[in-house]
Amino acid sequence: MQNATDPSFWEQISAAFTFDTLYAWHVWLMVAVGAAILEMMTPGFVLLCLSFGALGAASTDLLGFHDFKMQIAIFGIVTFLSFFALRPLLQRWLTPKVAATNVDGLVGKVCRVTKAAAIGGVGSVRIGAEEWRAESTCDAELILDSRVKVARVEGNRVIVDAVA
Repeated sequence: MQNATDPSFWEQISAAFTFDTLYAWHVWLMVAVGAAILEMMTPGFVLLCLSFGALGAASTDLLGFHDFKMQIAIFGIVTFLSFFALRPLLQRWLTPKVAATNVDGLVGKVCRVTKAAAIGGVGSVRIGAEEWRAESTCDAELILDSRVKVARVEGNRVIVDAVA
């Protein structure tokens, strides 16, 4: 049972967060955690860079450098460095790769000519199990059974290059 002189729960919490017991690294740590939590709701890893800057400032205070101007400078430097060094890495690693599908997946595939065509004419190629109308990108004819590579898809025909 609680004594009448014992502080209540809320009094203990408010006493814990007075400026007598709250150091600068506590504030920087709260900023870092808050920015990391907000980063989960936004894309781009910008707030995570701010979080790393706040961790840098907190560690500065923990190492004994209690000058607020120095902590702000470390916050800015670490944020700047993480924005230009860490953010591109995180975006490359954590952004999902989009695979080319449907006709976009045909670009770059090597196929065989099934119907020859003269220069500027329309022939056909077999890509997998499908037959496609084909045109050459350069001034070359499509020779029967030669190998060509799909450069792009335009409508219902593919534009092909010769395979070197």
